[in-house]
Amino acid sequence: TMQFVLAFLRPSAGLETGLPNGTCFEDAVPVELRKNLTSMEGEPIPVTFLLAGWNSAQVTSSVIEILISEIMGYIIAVEPRAPPSSLDSIYCMLGCATWWNATSRGCETRKVKHHMMIDSWYLTYTHIINSLKEIYMEEMPVTAGSMGYPGQTGIYLPAVAVDEARNATGVALEYYANLDASWFTPSQYFADVTTVNTSDLMKCSDSLLSDNTSAYGHFAQSGDVGGVDITTDGEGVKTYKYICQDGYFWLSSACRSDPTKCVPFITGGGGWDTLSTTQQAAAYNMPLALGVAASWSKFLEVPKKYKTMFYWWTPDNAFIEMRPSKLVLPPFNAYAWSQGDYTTAGSAIPVAKIATKDLQAMAPDISKLLEASVFDLEAVDNMMINMKSKSLTREQVACDWLKGNTDRWKPWIPKATKCNPGFGLYDDATDTFTANRATATTCRACLPGMLSKAFTDDDGSTYICEACPAGQQQLGAGAMACDACPAGTAKAEQSTEECAPCAAGQYQDEKGALQCKMCPPGTTTMILGTKLISGCGCQAGSIDVSDLNSPDRLAADCIDCSEGLTCPVMSTVSALLAGSSPNGADFTPVVKRGYFSLEAEPIEVFKCLSTVQCPGGEPNICGGGREGVPCGECPADTYWAGSKCTGCSAWSVIAWIM
Repeated sequence: TMQFVLAFLRPSAGLETGLPNGTCFEDAVPVELRKNLTSMEGEPIPVTFLLAGWNSAQVTSSVIEILISEIMGYIIAVEPRAPPSSLDSIYCMLGCATWWNATSRGCETRKVKHHMMIDSWYLTYTHIINSLKEIYMEEMPVTAGSMGYPGQTGIYLPAVAVDEARNATGVALEYYANLDASWFTPSQYFADVTTVNTSDLMKCSDSLLSDNTSAYGHFAQSGDVGGVDITTDGEGVKTYKYICQDGYFWLSSACRSDPTKCVPFITGGGGWDTLSTTQQAAAYNMPLALGVAASWSKFLEVPKKYKTMFYWWTPDNAFIEMRPSKLVLPPFNAYAWSQGDYTTAGSAIPVAKIATKDLQAMAPDISKLLEASVFDLEAVDNMMINMKSKSLTREQVACDWLKGNTDRWKPWIPKATKCNPGFGLYDDATDTFTANRATATTCRACLPGMLSKAFTDDDGSTYICEACPAGQQQLGAGAMACDACPAGTAKAEQSTEECAPCAAGQYQDEKGALQCKMCPPGTTTMILGTKLISGCGCQAGSIDVSDLNSPDRLAADCIDCSEGLTCPVMSTVSALLAGSSPNGADFTPVVKRGYFSLEAEPIEVFKCLSTVQCPGGEPNICGGGREGVPCGECPADTYWAGSKCTGCSAWSVIAWIM
C-alpha cells in the first residue's frame, strides 16, 4: 500500500529538515497547505528525492528540496538509503525492488517510488543505460537538466606546492610542460617519496600495478621497457606488470634512477587512473612515483599528511580545503583515447539531474524548475566548504545560499500558468481544465479526447486543453492535435468522446465524418463500424443476385426470396450455390426441404411431391438418386422403390411386359 511505501521515506518537513526553525523562508508555504503529487494510478504521493551521499549532491539537492517544498508548495520526502553510485540510482529510479544490491537488483517487480536525483553522474554509464533502454524502454529515467558544471577527474596538485613554485620561480606547476624533468625539478616542492610510510599504501602486487591489461597498455603506448616487467611462459604467452622497485611505488623513467627526484602521486580504489597517469608521465617526462592508498581512509589521509600530487574529482569536498589545482594537459582527443592513447586530458563528465519519465506529466512545474536550475562550481564549492568548516547541515548551507542569491534562483521558479505544449491550464479548486488564466492554478497534461492549443493573453503565451471538434478524436494524452475519425466511425459534436462506430444499417467510407451514411434500401450491415457500402448486405428474406467478383459492383442487388428459399440476412446467390457463407452457417441461404432449383437458375424454385425426393440445401440436389426437374424421375433402368431409385431386375421387366 502507499502507506507502507511512505513508511520507508524520510519526510522533509518541520525540524527534521535540518533547519533550526523548520523552514528556510519566513513566508514559506505552510506545511498544512502543501500538496502531494497524484500518481498515474491516481494515488497521492509526495515528491520523493533520491539523495546521494557525496557532498555536492547533498547541498544542491537541499536547494531544490527547499524550493519545491517552501516556494512551490509540494510535500516532499527523501529516501533514507543513499545510492552507493550513480549507477545504483538508475535502478532505483526504475523502481527495482533491491536497487542497491549489485548482484540482484530486483527489477522483476518494479514500482517507482522516487522522482528525482540531483547531481547524478549516471551519463558515465552510457553502455549500461543503452542496454537497459532495450529492456525497459519508456520506463527509463530521463535527464531533467544539466547541473551547470561538468564533473572532472584527474591529477591534482595542492595549492601550497603551486604557490611556492610560482612565488619562487614564476613557474606554473599546474601546467604539464612545467613538470618536465629535463629542465625543471618539481620534486623540490613536494615531499620526498622516501619519507612516505609504505604502510599507508597497497602493495603493487595487490593493485592495478600488477594488472596485465594496464601494464601492457602502458608499454604498448610508451615503449617503457624499464617500467614494465615482461615474462613469457613455455607456450610463448607474454604477461605484463608494472615494476615497483620497493614493492609499493612505480617510478616513471624521469626519476627512476634517482627516486629522491620523484614527486609522489597517490591514487585510491585499487588504482584509479593508473594507466592514463603512467602514460602521461612517460609522454611528458614527468617525474612521478605512483602509489595506491591502502584504503579509503588512507586515500583521504596521505595527500594531507604529505605534500603529494593525487587523483581526485570535482565537485567534491574531500580535499577542498587544500585548494588543489587540476593538472592541465593537452585537450581531450577522443580518437586517441579510443585507440588506447590516454596522454591527453580526460573528457569532462556531464553532471545532471535525473527524473522519472512520468514526472513531466504529474508536475510540469517541477520539471521546469529542474531544467532551469543551474549552479556554478564556485557556489557549490563554497556550500561544501561552509558545511565542513562550520559544521552546518546540508539544509542550512543551502538556505544560506538561497537567502543570499535571490536574484539567481527567482527566475528558476516557473509561473504556475505557463504551460508547455501538450498541457493546459487547470483549476485545482474545481478539478477541471479551464481556458481562463485567472482561475487556473497549475498546468496538467491534456487528457485523451483533448488537444493542447496555444493561447495568448495579457500575461503572455500558454496552452489550454480543448475537447476534440466534431469529426475528430484523440486516444492519447498530451496531444497537440486531434485525429480525423477513421472510416467506419463518426462524431457529430465537439467532445472528449471517441468517434462512434456506425450502427447497423449504416456505413462510412470517409475519414473525419460527422455522421454515418445509410445503407441502400433493403440492405443492412452485419457488424458495427462498417467502412464500405459493399459491407451493406440484403435484409432477411431477400438475396443478393449481383456478381460479387465484378469490379463494377458497388452495392448489393437484393430481390425477395421465393417460397422455397430460406434467406437469412446477408444472403447471396454465391453463398446459396456454395452451400456456405464467409459469415458462417447462420448467414447461408438454402433451398427448403420439399423444393428444388437448378444450379443454372438457383433462385427459380420448384415444389416437389415429397421431401424425400427433394431434401433441400444447395441447388440441383435430389434425394434417392432421382433426377430431372423437380427430381421427377429415376434414371433409365431404375424405378422408384418408395425411398430411392432401384435397378430393374429381369423378372421385374418380364412382369411389366406381361
